[in-house]
Amino acid sequence: MKYCIKCGKLLEKEDQFCVHCGAKQPHIEENSHSIELNDLNGLKGRQGLEVDSNKKRRSMKPYLISIVGLIAIIVIGFAGLQLFNVYKRNNLTPQDIADIGATVVDEHMSGCTVTYSKEDNQLFINVSEGSELYDKLTDILDDPDILYDPDILNDQDSSGELKTVQNSLKKISAELSPKMPTSRKNVNIVLLNPLNSNRKLYVASEGKITYDFTKANDW
Repeated sequence: MKYCIKCGKLLEKEDQFCVHCGAKQPHIEENSHSIELNDLNGLKGRQGLEVDSNKKRRSMKPYLISIVGLIAIIVIGFAGLQLFNVYKRNNLTPQDIADIGATVVDEHMSGCTVTYSKEDNQLFINVSEGSELYDKLTDILDDPDILYDPDILNDQDSSGELKTVQNSLKKISAELSPKMPTSRKNVNIVLLNPLNSNRKLYVASEGKITYDFTKANDW
């Protein structure tokens, strides 16, 4: 249906002039409304896709926040644990260090007692009498030609039991260092002379082994 643009009377769809007042009527395309309707439907479709996409993004947002929060908690927890371990290590008592040292020493040299001097930052290893290591070392040190010859006892390429002892002291020094308080990582590992526990035999420090009993009058 359409109406006259001038008098407003009802006209037939095909009328080009008003039958009442004679006014010419504008030409209207038959498919214009369908085109507009199609455009409207297309617009609604696009809007629907955008709404769905926005809904998906909103639904995923809580999961992303949770994941980021979990990662942050893990990182903070790991950093806190590291700081706690550093604090704990830096507040070890001399007895704590002696106990840790005894555990490390026992892995490489059985039959020993361990003490620690905080003042000198030295871990003392005393080979227990009657142990296998004690018997081997005393047999070697009973030979005066060896006892007072630093070229033999301090020889890094020496073979046999002396070389084994030197290697064990190096391992003990390397493993104990990171377990020590930060300011005491350069701890000296001292192997006492089994023939005289008041004297040193070997000293291990920062990967180096030194024979510390070189003069006859030191006895």
